[in-house]
Amino acid sequence: AELHSHFIPNKVLLLADAGPSQEWLGRNLEFIRTVSPLNGKETAYVCEDFVCQEPTTDPKKLAELLSK
Repeated sequence: AELHSHFIPNKVLLLADAGPSQEWLGRNLEFIRTVSPLNGKETAYVCEDFVCQEPTTDPKKLAELLSK
């Protein structure tokens, strides 16, 4: 919900579920092979211009990252 409350033109949202979908994406996107949940929680990886911020499970931190 936090992600969708921000207007971010040209954003790309990929959902990594550690299942067949992530495996399929990972065949061509190396980054997707390396993402995983932190402490078993939904985790956001915010990246721009080939640089990713530290992943977060906190919606407030995600809002901060998306506001930059």
